[in-house]
Amino acid sequence: MNGTVATAGFGQFLHDRPSGARRWDVDGTGTAAVLAIFANTPALLASGIRVIA
Repeated sequence: MNGTVATAGFGQFLHDRPSGARRWDVDGTGTAAVLAIFANTPALLASGIRVIA
């Protein structure tokens, strides 16, 4: 999802393109942890995320 705040009550990855921050909000409450900050901020699509557990 693009933006800085989760919009639903479940886990979401957030992509803040202007700042380059990639965040994870585990429960959709709006408290998201920054996972990484990138200098080059290309468009990010859901198909570009791979979760390995």
